Amino acid sequence: MGRDKARLRLGGRTLLAHVRAVARQTGLPVRVIRRDLVPRCGPLGGVYTALKHTSAEAVMVLSCDMPFVSAELLARLLARLR
Repeated sequence: MGRDKARLRLGGRTLLAHVRAVARQTGLPVRVIRRDLVPRCGPLGGVYTALKHTSAEAVMVLSCDMPFVSAELLARLLARLR
């Protein structure tokens, strides 16, 4: 794409803002990975960075280019985990 998808705007908000707002509805801590530990590794670099920086038992990874993900879907995934 040649540019940062997180900053693209949709309906007055960035794609990242849409995903972050839905993730916060879970009531769980939300962190945004801004710099990967392994540069130029694509999405896998972000997943690796998230896993290296957490002590949580489980991690849900969302991409910034998923502005239509719903709180209902995240709730269903969390219910399956439990």
